[in-house]
Amino acid sequence: MARALQYFGQTGLKSPPFFPILSILPQRCMTYIKEHYPSDKFEIGFVELWICLWKQHMDISQPSQLSQALARHFSPQEVETILAAGNSPEYKQKLKDNTNFLVERGAFGAPWYFVRNSQGTTEPFFGSDR
Repeated sequence: MARALQYFGQTGLKSPPFFPILSILPQRCMTYIKEHYPSDKFEIGFVELWICLWKQHMDISQPSQLSQALARHFSPQEVETILAAGNSPEYKQKLKDNTNFLVERGAFGAPWYFVRNSQGTTEPFFGSDR
């Protein structure tokens, strides 16, 4: 992690004392956001959750902490809808389906990216999330 911090010019970043977390609820909520909001809103939500977990040591696996993090970019009604979706059978299944899709294609960790170049060739990459 020290090399990644140096490369990206970050200081003072430590794993939260409660890490690792059960990230299933945040993942389901982000799946909902990705389907219902523009990509810029998804991206800012993703970055906010990263900041909350890794820099501010908020346990975003807890619904109250996740709500606080999402409320920085979504209205109270939107946060309520997002959390309800994250607990719904539909988004539980969507996350399972997404996970199975990646495992079937060789994913073995997170983050796992598929990148397509200008010639249309797709290649998988395993990267650092810190």
